[in-house]
Amino acid sequence: MGVEVHQANGAHADESPASPHVETKIRYLVPQSHQLVEYTYQPENGDPQTNGKYELKTVKIGDLKALAASEGLSVDKQGFTILENRTQVKDWDNVEEIQKVYYPEAIELVKAATGASRVFIFDHTIRKQPEQKVPDGEAGNVNRDKVGKREPVRKAHVDYTVTSGPQKIQQLMGDEAEKLLKGRFAEVNVWQPLRGPVQDTPLAVADARSIPKEDLVPTKIAFPGRWGEVYSLTHNPAHRWYYIPEQRAEEALLFKSYDSVEDGSVARFTGHSAFDHPHAPADALPRQSIETRTLVFWE
Repeated sequence: MGVEVHQANGAHADESPASPHVETKIRYLVPQSHQLVEYTYQPENGDPQTNGKYELKTVKIGDLKALAASEGLSVDKQGFTILENRTQVKDWDNVEEIQKVYYPEAIELVKAATGASRVFIFDHTIRKQPEQKVPDGEAGNVNRDKVGKREPVRKAHVDYTVTSGPQKIQQLMGDEAEKLLKGRFAEVNVWQPLRGPVQDTPLAVADARSIPKEDLVPTKIAFPGRWGEVYSLTHNPAHRWYYIPEQRAEEALLFKSYDSVEDGSVARFTGHSAFDHPHAPADALPRQSIETRTLVFWE
């Protein structure tokens, strides 16, 4: 940490100074009364991939590093933080290498950010922006797979809910689940670029303190062979969004998607969304990233 690092594509973040914030659009759910259902694939029965209606809203996305300098960052305060990680992974298409090399790195990052005694990785997703971009719109992408990897998700959402958070413990932790559910547990994501600096389709995170529970709408998500539940966000001008300008490949963004603590003392649900940067260079490399999901325990 704290030493000069090599940029994967030969560029340095300081060559393109970023403004304090960017003004862009993020997709929000339009408030509605019916149960929301979304598929990560095209249903064979002809149903639409989503029965929700979304709208693009103009938002200001601030500099996450400026926030860190002014008030410090914590997954328990705002819901997110930045840590340096010089990964030793050489081949991001090699799942075995990711599990053997990157997983231990991610576990150490999460322990450092949370002080937890135990971290369990249950999933990772490689996301790659297509070389041929699809224009964004109010219908938007629903996480379609066009390049053999899943695209960035351009929708304000939280990965887990008050229902699906505990269910993940029950699904994955076997005979330990009952005991673990009695203590504090959380779900923390580790998001890291595969190459940098990230100029195309960065990830924005919303300060958990700025999201009232009324803005969180449970949404059923269908994956091949299983169902999950996330929160979709309805628009609120009070939401405070941040991103890491020119994020380096060595900079890992950690954010919390669920915490079992309910007394308001810690961040519980951190909204996030990919967005199209309005000032991205025309020749910006398409974004490539890994998102690793972890269960966190304080035993």
